[in-house]
Amino acid sequence: MSLLPRKTLLCGIFILLVFIGIFTISMLAACPVQKPACPDQRDPVAFPHDLHMSQYDCLSCHHVYDQEHNNILDPSELYAGNPHVQCASCHDAQSRITLQEAFHQQCIGCHSQNGGIARPGGPSLCGQCHKDQSDAPEFVMILGDPHD
Repeated sequence: MSLLPRKTLLCGIFILLVFIGIFTISMLAACPVQKPACPDQRDPVAFPHDLHMSQYDCLSCHHVYDQEHNNILDPSELYAGNPHVQCASCHDAQSRITLQEAFHQQCIGCHSQNGGIARPGGPSLCGQCHKDQSDAPEFVMILGDPHD
């Protein structure tokens, strides 16, 4: 009778170790958000701007911050074709936060806060957004630069 609990305990420990191993391997292969950059160059992201516009306030993403970190962007400036409201107009190689860092902080941060991989939060792992865009619908914006 004393062998049954010991076998059960050993089986439980074995199953736990298997799950921990699978989780660890999946996290290492996924290029998680916390890494500063993925080990390889990724494709740009097809961003469904219209989908986001229907679910979020424009000033949730578009911003101009003052010294107190208040968003002082005038919403009337958010119109199609205005180059000053595009991310790259401020986030360039000389800015404190580069364009890639801005995308990652804004997009992944929001996706993580809103449910991660499960909808409506959207994807939060590199390969779920950085895919081949050759078949992307016309209505999406392509964010980022293609890499050779």
